[in-house]
Amino acid sequence: RLPSLQRHRWQEGDLRAVIRSRSKNAQRPGPWVRGVVHSIGESCASLTTYSRHGDLGHHHLCVVRPHDGAVSEDCSTVADLARAIEELAGPHHDVIVQTDFRAHRCPSRHEALAAASEDLALRLSTRHPSCDRPGFGVASTIGTLPCRTCSAPTPSPSHRVLRCPWCEVSVEVRLSDEAVDPSACGCCNP
Repeated sequence: RLPSLQRHRWQEGDLRAVIRSRSKNAQRPGPWVRGVVHSIGESCASLTTYSRHGDLGHHHLCVVRPHDGAVSEDCSTVADLARAIEELAGPHHDVIVQTDFRAHRCPSRHEALAAASEDLALRLSTRHPSCDRPGFGVASTIGTLPCRTCSAPTPSPSHRVLRCPWCEVSVEVRLSDEAVDPSACGCCNP
């Protein structure tokens, strides 16, 4: 599912850009910006708006020239961002300014990476009851739970499928017998 995006258009001096940033109520944490910069004048002050949306200083931005793939990474200040845009943008070359999602440049990803590491450690430490090999765990979800009001299927899964990567034995585990709140129903709350 795509993140909820807010679109911002602005022009300040010679700098024109379209910024898409994650809205406050988006499910994934952290800033996310991506915008096309058509040109830049001499003033670094015109980049302040852009840097605010990208939480520059806490997160880093990178500048990409799409036609040849040239990249300027490690923009952590407005001056760095202006230098990178001046270096890569030209009269016939727009550049894209976006969040640098490399883990060491985007602290918002640290939480997600920590959770993924914990999931992996748990999976590797869980042994299958029959073959006693590591890796037994959730492989997928199946089924749907009904809406409490209209009984229509909802996106909420009804079963979890646990599978062993060695012997390919799988077990279905029921998640819940309860119907789902109508706020999660596509019919009751489109």
